[in-house]
Amino acid sequence: MILFESNPSDLNRWIKHARVDEHHIAHNPPNSGHGIMVTLPAGCGMPLIDSNHCAARALRDGSDFFAAVLDENETLELLRRSMEKTNADHYWKRMLAPKPHPMDK
Repeated sequence: MILFESNPSDLNRWIKHARVDEHHIAHNPPNSGHGIMVTLPAGCGMPLIDSNHCAARALRDGSDFFAAVLDENETLELLRRSMEKTNADHYWKRMLAPKPHPMDK
């Protein structure tokens, strides 16, 4: 895991698509810690999975925002712990394959 300083334009693009309660942003203290990003396989992206409100606060205030970035192995392990190994492996393989999979619902 590495600590990564987020680019404000990338962060702004992410926040526009994340669920962020504008009223909750003010409740987060400035510089309240870093977020967590995961690394998806096959270039599928690096979404922020924790601290969206802190990121929005930093963006609003013009402050730096950092995130701990999990590599692909750490991300897959996190998925396996949170959603059962079989499901995690299925969705991980789907991200590796560009065409629909017969088990998709």
